[in-house]
Amino acid sequence: MACGPNAWILKSTLLEEPSVLALLLGVFLLAVGLIALRPSPGLLARMSAFAALIGLYVLAAVAYVRYDVYIWWCEEDHVIEWLSAHFLLAGWVLGLILLARLASRRRFSTTGAILTCGYFWGFWRELEWGQPFFGDKFVYTRNFFRLRAYLDPAYFDEFRQAMNHEQYRPLYTMHWVAAIVAAGSLALLIAYLIRHRATLLRDLKEFPRTPAGIYFLLGCGIFLASQLAGKLLGYGLHRTFSLAYRRRYAISHRLLNEPFECLAAACFLLSIIALWCVHFPRARNSGAPRDTRRDLPA
Repeated sequence: MACGPNAWILKSTLLEEPSVLALLLGVFLLAVGLIALRPSPGLLARMSAFAALIGLYVLAAVAYVRYDVYIWWCEEDHVIEWLSAHFLLAGWVLGLILLARLASRRRFSTTGAILTCGYFWGFWRELEWGQPFFGDKFVYTRNFFRLRAYLDPAYFDEFRQAMNHEQYRPLYTMHWVAAIVAAGSLALLIAYLIRHRATLLRDLKEFPRTPAGIYFLLGCGIFLASQLAGKLLGYGLHRTFSLAYRRRYAISHRLLNEPFECLAAACFLLSIIALWCVHFPRARNSGAPRDTRRDLPA
């Protein structure tokens, strides 16, 4: 589904704006609904496992019956990749709201701050640093480590030619803005952690045993496994299969790459939801939530 000529949000994506916004709204409604429900860790785990199995089953069924539709879903700037980006965006926004609500009650979450900052940058990395919005990337991380990129605007004239950018865009200004945002977010995170350094090491030590830590580590494992599988079952290997064989059995690196990256992003969002459930559990006998200053072990 090509992007129309009157596109007002996305410049180079192959998914139209209403579809992107509908996916975003669905992800946020689901996440907010889970936070409002505040399920127990066991119930949240069962719900998540059931949803993941259903999603993977649907993908496998579509890949078996309509391989062309499955490939369309898993292409760059299509449904699966946008879902991954929306999971990370929801994790970042809900993480910020969580930290603000904790601060209003003179409470904190060091691990929540780390996750929130990481999901912010993960969102932009998933969207290739703004390519769907501007037609090309507006920032390249490699330039963060090149001194000339900060001192010489002519560097980006050469860089634009090397990257074959068709449209002119102020890459030098965008680079400086991105560098300031990167340094600022890192400085805020460091200041937050220093302010709450008394419990930082203990929080980090206990984090892998908390529901949020389990979801986060699970997401990291799925992501790393998907990248490894993408290398092992990459383009060179799946070219050796005939088209009919791939149509029948859906042999493709995308089956183990894009969908599982989306699953990893969903786990990252679940880690933020789990933090909400820990810090603001459903009250049983009173309206006041339990005072939880740290991420308690499961």
